[in-house]
Amino acid sequence: MQIVVVLMSALEGWAGDITRPTCSCRGLGATPDNSMSVTSKIAMPRDHTQISFAHTSSSLCVTTKRGKGKVLSRRSTGPSENLPVLRLTSFSQEDIDQGESDHYPHPRFASRLKSAWVACKGLDQVASLHQAHALMRAASPVKLNKTPLVAKLSQWTLDHLVRAVCSTPIHIPTTEISASVLHRNQRHLTAMLIQSKQMGQEASWGILCSLQKHNAFIETATGKNIFGSYYHVREPQTLKLSMTFGEYTQCAKQWSSKGIMFKNTIMKANGQQQIPSPLPHLASDLTQELHDHISWDWLQALQKLARFGSVDKVSLQSAGCDALCPAQYQTHERLLAQVTGSQRLLLIPADYAFDGMYPYPVHHPYDGYTMVDLEHPDLAQWPKTASVKGLCCILKPGDVVYLPAYWFVHAQHLEESNISLMFHMGAGMRARPPGCAPLQLSRHLEARVADLEGVSNVRHWLRLIGYCEEEEWIDLATVKGYRRIVMCQEVRDGLILNLTNAAANAGEKEDEEDKMQDWQRVVIAMCEGRLLPTPWLNKDFREPLYLTDTAVQLEDTRSAEERKYPQLFRRKLKAEGWTASESEYTIPIPGYTSQSALPGQQAEVWQA
Repeated sequence: MQIVVVLMSALEGWAGDITRPTCSCRGLGATPDNSMSVTSKIAMPRDHTQISFAHTSSSLCVTTKRGKGKVLSRRSTGPSENLPVLRLTSFSQEDIDQGESDHYPHPRFASRLKSAWVACKGLDQVASLHQAHALMRAASPVKLNKTPLVAKLSQWTLDHLVRAVCSTPIHIPTTEISASVLHRNQRHLTAMLIQSKQMGQEASWGILCSLQKHNAFIETATGKNIFGSYYHVREPQTLKLSMTFGEYTQCAKQWSSKGIMFKNTIMKANGQQQIPSPLPHLASDLTQELHDHISWDWLQALQKLARFGSVDKVSLQSAGCDALCPAQYQTHERLLAQVTGSQRLLLIPADYAFDGMYPYPVHHPYDGYTMVDLEHPDLAQWPKTASVKGLCCILKPGDVVYLPAYWFVHAQHLEESNISLMFHMGAGMRARPPGCAPLQLSRHLEARVADLEGVSNVRHWLRLIGYCEEEEWIDLATVKGYRRIVMCQEVRDGLILNLTNAAANAGEKEDEEDKMQDWQRVVIAMCEGRLLPTPWLNKDFREPLYLTDTAVQLEDTRSAEERKYPQLFRRKLKAEGWTASESEYTIPIPGYTSQSALPGQQAEVWQA
């Protein structure tokens, strides 16, 4: 049997006298030794060639005037259902190796913010383990794959935690609470949830609640959010409700228009003990699991190698799919262990604190967070954000990531049920992480200036110190002027000392003039775009008493004379509700004008 395949082109744009090469291949079986012969020949012009395709259910028929005539192609068998279907993905092979998947929600940060992936190290090789310890000692983030730290807690689910946390049956609200109740009457909502608990139930937990359109959770420092203060937030984006864990679980399953998140401390260190103690109101089952199923021996070995301090506290975090914890920094180092579900982290170095991240001031209710919305950054308001670059990381069950101090962590939950444990580490015998000196100094300087001059004047005095213009605002003859001189000198000495030490640790050698310029630039950068009121946080706020008020337009029923001479018709206008000023009388009329209605000079004449 011979199979002849003729490859010809019938494009309409070709010239008629152009010759085209064709190949005829004689398939297997043409010769006794099953060899294949390939011949080539020059085809005739297009005018002498006719190609027709006849589609049938089982074959494709090609008819031509040249060659052997009709040639039937091999019968089509159709695609096999057992073969895998290849499809394009929106991620590179490197992203897929790091754990990215098309099933996860889209990243809730601008794509240009990601520059690379966090270093990922395994525990199967000694060299990889030593590299991870070296990165930790250098205060650089690193992810450890498949660690035994929380491997035995893989059975943790919300239902399991309900049985472990709650030792007595509880009454769980099954109806969703409206958004108006959440925003206008938070106290009533908390009281309603407390009344739903049965007698003898343990203390409630603080639950973060956010509207689903945001699904972002920002913890508000209630001690700093004082009514009438300089940074007062009238309506925080995230509310804090009081619920039991069982109520939280049921609300997380049933609420659709609002997001809910559990973020509370469950273990706390007492004194210098190596292993923190569970909180007293936890159930015995959960306390036993925390002691037995967490690999404290492995954690203590890691503390010794990386020179961490003891564990100060352990917090439990749980949230639904696509829940977001916006970029926030902490003043201490942490270890984040993923128990169930997965997370996507964006880690931004502390070097970008005043070079694109614009952190909230110390006295702001959102202290620790960035003012920039990384999901939709506004470069017109925050121009330096265009240069920010961070490291991305995907956490899966068993993974542990080291979070250096003062690094911004932007966390996004990727599955319906996500449970993780955060281990807050002590200082230990570790040096200050590089690049965090300006942010650490800013916290102390803002508090120092606010103690003397008030929160609203912090930016003014820091700018004066940065431009060396404080002497023009100080009166040395007063006690307050002396205190201001001392304050400015303390601020300047702290900046020069700390920034000089940081430059020396980094191996930089600069003359005295450059050092002075450096600390001045740092102080000015602290004030750029910061230490000002945040009115955009209250732009959508309306007083609850005026939520239902509507504008009413009254018709002007006055005549032309009444509008032109209102004094002549003041009695009629006042009776109708209009305002008409009293006329001044210069001539006294007995029985009509009083002595008080006359001007001062005329009143004296009338009295005389």
